[in-house]
Amino acid sequence: ERFTLEQKVQERTSQLRKINEIEQAVSSILTLEDLFPRAARLVESNFQCYYTAFYLLDSSGTWAELKYASGEAGKVLMDNKHRVDMEGKSTIANSVRIKAGQIVIDTSQIRIDNPLLPYTRSQLVLPLFVGDTILGVLDMHSSKENTFLPQDVDGYQNMANGIAIVIENARLFQEAQQSLAEMRSAQRQYLKDAWQSLTEEKSLSYETGDSDTTYKNKLEIPLALRDQVIGQIHLASSSDWTNEQRNLVEAIAAQATLALENARLVEESQSSAAQERLTNEIIAKIWASGNMDAVLQTTVRELGRSLEATEVEIEVSMEGVDDNQ
Repeated sequence: ERFTLEQKVQERTSQLRKINEIEQAVSSILTLEDLFPRAARLVESNFQCYYTAFYLLDSSGTWAELKYASGEAGKVLMDNKHRVDMEGKSTIANSVRIKAGQIVIDTSQIRIDNPLLPYTRSQLVLPLFVGDTILGVLDMHSSKENTFLPQDVDGYQNMANGIAIVIENARLFQEAQQSLAEMRSAQRQYLKDAWQSLTEEKSLSYETGDSDTTYKNKLEIPLALRDQVIGQIHLASSSDWTNEQRNLVEAIAAQATLALENARLVEESQSSAAQERLTNEIIAKIWASGNMDAVLQTTVRELGRSLEATEVEIEVSMEGVDDNQ
């Protein structure tokens, strides 16, 4: 009896050590593409599994979608976009419904309904909890009977919960990266449109030196503002450009680009302020008009003056107006 107790303590200690090692090994992984295969390999090597799979619930909670599965069987299932109906009677669905791990100790008593996994003799399905929320399940299969025992489920569940936290962190990281990429894309588009509009309105270039085209040693450095190229610096010389010279030009180009953007923003701000003042002045004059004729005359006169238009016409008429509008 003493030997049995000591053996159980050793087994429990070994299980906890393995679980801790797995959690530490995956804790810093920030992408699901790297996390799932790494975690599966560690689970299989530590707990006598020949097949390991990760499922995540879809947004409706109706399906558990296979995100990763090991081995040839896993490849086939992933290629077929395998998923499990949460209204069904599978071990996976039942585990999610009752919010607890499910063990199949001996599959000779309970049929595993998957012809791709004929060697399964025991199975353990664990919900992936983050707080009270179930993200999905961890599905573990062994070719040996009694690999997973009821008294060990709590330890396995702690492991699953640790992996679930890493999954959630990876998801949040990917969402943040996606948001950042979208923000950068929008920023690049804004810069592109702003500078495109500005360069169409005015010529922004300056040249010094002679225009001898025989110089073979040319250097071109882009004016890049937050990944958006807004121009270039072109240099030509009769001698080769050194790395120090190139570094100098790149440093100056970076600062010149920032200064150009700052100047553009100042001009844009001044233009917006001037337009707002003009709008307010015109509105004030219109409201100061004493009658309808004066309102029409003031509107036409001020628009023509401010826009330097050659012709301005305003008409108040109900002809052709749809009654439903």
